[in-house]
Order: sequence, then C-alpha cells, then structure tokens
Amino acid sequence: MCLTLEALAVFLNILGTDIVTTEPGVITINAETAPAVWVAAGDLWCTQAPQQEFATRIALLK
Repeated sequence: MCLTLEALAVFLNILGTDIVTTEPGVITINAETAPAVWVAAGDLWCTQAPQQEFATRIALLK
C-alpha cells in the first residue's frame, strides 16, 4: 500500500508521537501487534504491513 506524503502526514497526525519513529526515508509505526514500516518510494510512501498482517493471520489458521 502506498500513500502520498500529504495523506501519510494526515494519518500520522492521528497517531500518538510516542509510537512513531523516523529516520531519513523511513517511518516506523510501532503498533501493538507489529511495527509498520513506511519507506519513501519516489513521490510516495509505501508499506507492506497489510500483506504481512494477512500472511500472519493465514499462518495462525494452519
């Protein structure tokens, strides 16, 4: 999933700053279940978090 910088900024403003860490080109949201890492990809910020969560849920069903 990818978002524009503006959309990601709106999302991050909803979250508490205590769970968000940043470094150049990477933003990590330290959620309760697992961290969601957003990476700069040109004009967008992308994460694999939804796919990783889905894979985890499928693995738990096995």
